[in-house]
Amino acid sequence: MKWLCAIVAALAFAIGPLPAGAQQTAPAVDTTEQFPPAWEKALRALGYDTLYLLTSPLRLTPESALAVG
Repeated sequence: MKWLCAIVAALAFAIGPLPAGAQQTAPAVDTTEQFPPAWEKALRALGYDTLYLLTSPLRLTPESALAVG
């Protein structure tokens, strides 16, 4: 049993004390993004589609004018 204590003590001496920064910390939460990338892509597509529909009367063609008339 004494030899086990001697081995543990020798290993602890060889390794040395742990640095102060060796403690595990929780990762920081990134709050710069409002939405995950998939949601952001879907919301951007919804915005583009809405804008396209709202501006569709500005792209009146002769065929669509006939349909409106």
